Amino acid sequence: MADVDEGERADLRGSVAREDTPRIRPAGMADLRAIMKLETLCFDGDTVEGEPAYRERIETFPEGFLVLESTEGIIGFISSEIWERRERVSADMFALGHSARERFAPGGNELYVSSLAVSPAHRGKAYGEALFGALLDAVTARYPGVRHAILLVGERWGGARAIYERAGFGTVAELKGFFGGRSVPPYDGYVMRRELR
Repeated sequence: MADVDEGERADLRGSVAREDTPRIRPAGMADLRAIMKLETLCFDGDTVEGEPAYRERIETFPEGFLVLESTEGIIGFISSEIWERRERVSADMFALGHSARERFAPGGNELYVSSLAVSPAHRGKAYGEALFGALLDAVTARYPGVRHAILLVGERWGGARAIYERAGFGTVAELKGFFGGRSVPPYDGYVMRRELR
């Protein structure tokens, strides 16, 4: 991803947006079709999660689901959940298509970033970094009990991993062959974590 200065980041978060600058806003059910289009565009067939999972994420934690919208429509999104922190991580925590409703803990202390996607045509413009920063800012402002963040990134997703590392996340576990295995060869996942407060 290209480096951006704080002024450009502010523009993307909607503070001083120009007409041609995409804006970040909360997702709604009307965005679901565009979100699913991006999901299939950005992830391999073994990793794509279905519409019911995304619908449930929006219903369960709307404050934790943001979209990046340009004049072309939705060009990026980020979704999350609030969990109770578990010291020991395991693959079952990150099962694709899991129920956000069943795992959601409104008084929990860890933000789980479940998905981040930016259209391939719009990568390299720091949009992923802007979405990620906007999510962390919004959740920590509204939920003071959230003190930690966790996510899972595929070894093939170098751009996303770079965003997380720049934001201070470090790898705490490797999940061998977590992704792929059907339509693409298996590849590893890396669990990354960071203290937020």
